[in-house]
Amino acid sequence: MRWDRAELNATYYSTEYSDLQTNIFDGTLSFLVQNASSAEVKGFEIDGRYLIAEGIELYASAASLDYKFTDFPDSQCGYGEAPTNGIYCDRSGATAPYAPETTTNLGLDYSRDLGNGMVIDANLNVDTSSKYFITTNLDKNIDQGGYTKYGAQIGLGSDDGKWRLSVIGDNLTDERIRVIGGTIPLARTFVQLASGGALDGIAYDAIYARPRNVTVKFDYNF
Repeated sequence: MRWDRAELNATYYSTEYSDLQTNIFDGTLSFLVQNASSAEVKGFEIDGRYLIAEGIELYASAASLDYKFTDFPDSQCGYGEAPTNGIYCDRSGATAPYAPETTTNLGLDYSRDLGNGMVIDANLNVDTSSKYFITTNLDKNIDQGGYTKYGAQIGLGSDDGKWRLSVIGDNLTDERIRVIGGTIPLARTFVQLASGGALDGIAYDAIYARPRNVTVKFDYNF
C-alpha cells in the first residue's frame, strides 16, 4: 500500500448531559416533555479513502456509539412491559432512541475521461446499521432491526461539467427501514371500548424510508 495515496481520520468523543429532556407519548393522545435527568454519550468514528489507481477510489467509514441514560427512573413503559418503578420503567443504563451501536459505509468511485469532451463515472456503495429503537419508551414491538442497504449510480457527462446524464439506484435490496413510528393515538382505548373492557390491545404506525428506487437524472448548468 502506498500511503501517499491514502487518507485516514479518527475521532473519539465523550459527552455528559444533565437535566436532559425528552419528548414522550402518553399512550393515549398527548405528547409530553419529560425530564430524563442525565445521560452519557461516547463513541468512536473513523473514515478514510484510498486511491487504488487513477480514477478509482475506495472509501469507507465506521462509527461506534454508546448512548446511555445514567439516571432516568421515571420513563414511560412500552406496551406489555412490566413497570419497575411504580407505574414507570427505570431506563437508567438503557440506550436512547435512534442510537445504533454501529454504523458503516463502504463505497467505490470510478471516473474516466473518454475523450471528445466526455467523462464517464460510476459509484457502488453499501451502508449498514445495527438495530435501534425508534420510540422514546423503547418499545421493542416497533424497533428497527439491523440492515444492509446497497446503492449504485453511473453517469455520462461533459468534461467541463456543463451537463451530466445519470442513472441512480438506491436501496437496491428493498430494505424496510423505519424512519419514525409509534403507538396510534387512542388505539388502546378503542380496543377496550369495543370489547367492553374484556380485551386489551395496541396498534402501531410507522413511516418508512423509500423502497428500492431507480432514478434517471439530467443536469445542465447554464
